[in-house]
Amino acid sequence: GYRVIAREVVRECARDEKDAMGTTKAELETFVEHCISEHVPLAISREIITDMSKQLPSLESDVHKTIADVILGRIQPRLVSFEEQVRALREDLATRYAREEHWTRAAEVLAGIDLDSGVRTLSNAFKLRKCVEIAELYAEGGDLVQADLFISRARLLRASGEADASLDYQYNSCWATVLDRKGRFMDASDRYYALAGYDPSTLESQTAQKHSLVDVLTLAVACAVIAPTGPQRLRMLQTLYKDERCAQLSVFAFLEKVYLERLLRVEEVLAFERFL
Repeated sequence: GYRVIAREVVRECARDEKDAMGTTKAELETFVEHCISEHVPLAISREIITDMSKQLPSLESDVHKTIADVILGRIQPRLVSFEEQVRALREDLATRYAREEHWTRAAEVLAGIDLDSGVRTLSNAFKLRKCVEIAELYAEGGDLVQADLFISRARLLRASGEADASLDYQYNSCWATVLDRKGRFMDASDRYYALAGYDPSTLESQTAQKHSLVDVLTLAVACAVIAPTGPQRLRMLQTLYKDERCAQLSVFAFLEKVYLERLLRVEEVLAFERFL
């Protein structure tokens, strides 16, 4: 049936990867076009696309990208009928790009998922997770405008209260990174310090491993030190100085001198710069 043919088409693309943009791609386009047409029952069309999609992550990178791009391109006119399939395709493709450190492309692919579709109901937690993931990818790629746009969208979704501890931590971590890279050091210090308040036992292992307690406290100190002078900075420096956990940091001696307004030696300043 169709599923057998679909698997053979994918295998043929994998075998013919050197000519993936040639004859094999044309045959793939024709096959996909037919499969998603009204000549094939929708339930079968969805099964075929799902089956093809599941094979892609195990293929060579270029083949995966070519087949995914063909399917996404051909399916666009009937997108509302294949939203679940498109979501899976885009998530796997974004993972592939991220693994290769093509951060902005990964973000663009993931951002192509329609989170506001009226056809299916998506939980706010799902939307929040995707917005945070997209913001993280844009931030890694250096596109702070798009990163800020998606983390701002995530902030609105977070108000629903559906985020668990791990997702909430991931959101705050991403927001802190965006603020830091945009030069909003006082706000970034506040967010980094907030991360130090999470109980690691309530976080998923991958989330907990992303930043250690030492990491977030050190980042909070670094951002507070270079933030513009003022009452807010002074309060944060005081909070960090009096936090017993900070006494164990390698930057504590520098923090102490800044907070107590003692003179800093040139070598101390140079040593501190590696934390910025």
